[in-house]
Amino acid sequence: LEKATEGLVSQEMIKELHIGKNVFLAPTEKLYQHLSVTSPYKRNISVEHSFTVLFAQWCIEADPLVQKTAIEVPVDTSGHTIDCVSYLKNGNRLAWEITFNCTNNVASHAAKLKGKGFSKIIFVCRDHHIRKSTQTILSDAGFEPEFFSTIECMLFSDLIREKKGFETESCK
Repeated sequence: LEKATEGLVSQEMIKELHIGKNVFLAPTEKLYQHLSVTSPYKRNISVEHSFTVLFAQWCIEADPLVQKTAIEVPVDTSGHTIDCVSYLKNGNRLAWEITFNCTNNVASHAAKLKGKGFSKIIFVCRDHHIRKSTQTILSDAGFEPEFFSTIECMLFSDLIREKKGFETESCK
């Protein structure tokens, strides 16, 4: 397995992604082309971002309160999108922004969602360092308390843990 992984990485067919204590093997566009398979990546900014958006959607869909999810949802006519939106059975909508490496745009991501009808805006962060940086930037952004109270930062590993918990509950 190690040799196969090294070979695929060296040929740029997959990329190793470190999320918390986990390592994921993310297929690249080159692998999809090689296999003559349509890529599931909606907006391929980077393999890391595209893969983690799909992975987050998969985790979010496990929540029994979620009716459906959508990725790369337009915010308005300006071309801004939300990484993932979950539509809850109670009618609420949650906005999910994936924060993998870059934190310098989190305040603008939050600002674009202000007044758009989301009950919560959740930044899913790769690790503790990214989460702390994201929290600091958001708390220094000057958002009014009512809006700021709708913003949350969580670790990707917590999202994975929640998914496992939902699966365990559904098996009972």
